[in-house]
Amino acid sequence: MNVTIVDYQSGNISSVINSFTEVAKGKVNLKVTSDFNRIKTSDKIVLPGQGSFKSCVDSLNSINGLVETLKELASLGFGGIYVDPNLGGSGLSRLDASLIFEALSQGCTSTSAFLSIHNMANWMIDSFGSNELKERFVPDLCSMNKIASYCLTEAGAGSDAGNLKTKAKKDGDHYIVNGTKSFISGGGYSDVYVTMVRTGDDSASGISTLLIEKDSPGLSFGAQEKKMGWNSQPTAQVIFEDCKVPVKNIIGSEGDGFKIAMKGLDGGRLNIAACSLGTAQSAFEKAVEYAGDREQFGKKIQDFQSIQFKLADMATELEASRLMLRDAAGKVCLLYTSPSPRDATLSRMPSSA
Repeated sequence: MNVTIVDYQSGNISSVINSFTEVAKGKVNLKVTSDFNRIKTSDKIVLPGQGSFKSCVDSLNSINGLVETLKELASLGFGGIYVDPNLGGSGLSRLDASLIFEALSQGCTSTSAFLSIHNMANWMIDSFGSNELKERFVPDLCSMNKIASYCLTEAGAGSDAGNLKTKAKKDGDHYIVNGTKSFISGGGYSDVYVTMVRTGDDSASGISTLLIEKDSPGLSFGAQEKKMGWNSQPTAQVIFEDCKVPVKNIIGSEGDGFKIAMKGLDGGRLNIAACSLGTAQSAFEKAVEYAGDREQFGKKIQDFQSIQFKLADMATELEASRLMLRDAAGKVCLLYTSPSPRDATLSRMPSSA
């Protein structure tokens, strides 16, 4: 069975969400019409195993399953959703991306979130990198021949990103980088690390952004984190010990790093909100199904008013989260070159609670 997706701008948003959801669950093949012309067309796409797009990588011992999944997603243009089409991207908007990540996360939140991080890092290179950097890396990132990670978090600098300690000192044609990034999605697995480092004073204006390749001298990785879930996201420390990075690998200019990092996160929060929303929608559907199956005291529990109230509250919160997310994403498309940090943060809060 094939499904045709119409342009959400025609007003049929629900059909787009439902269509992507069916693809994410592996129930249908995907055919994109010319009306939705910014997504690369594909007559046939079935996600791994001809079945559900679920946690296809249950342990790090089966990492090849992740590679296959990401390749399938890249074939739909999802490796560079809002990246310049001239470099292999799909040139879509943040509103488009919110639809995609919401739908995909109903199949596997972990893989969808990993894809969203890759998209964020790819966008940062495309938006702020030199032409030489963009031409070298963005096409391979869009095809997902290479995977990108975002390296900001440190042991003492998570929410307080301006307090990061990883330092980069210029030495001729290279920066010498020392420090450790913590809990990095794709750590030890990704090919490219978009890394925030301190090249100047202790203020936010002393932070710069470097593109660091996996095979750079002095780059190593910690042990893979043992997590309760999200095992399709390899996660580890990224360790720099006199790591040599060419000066030409700087993204933007020295001192621009904090602004670039925050712009990346403003969009990243929208993506994670969409992933959280898709997961919550899937959980709600399972709750409704369970309430229709489970019987107590001679009737299905969906017939108890208290259960109906709970389900109604869940549905209301889901819809409120969806509207808030769409509003924030729409403002990115229509009003700002980057979203209002307030809108991006607020959109994330209800759906990820």
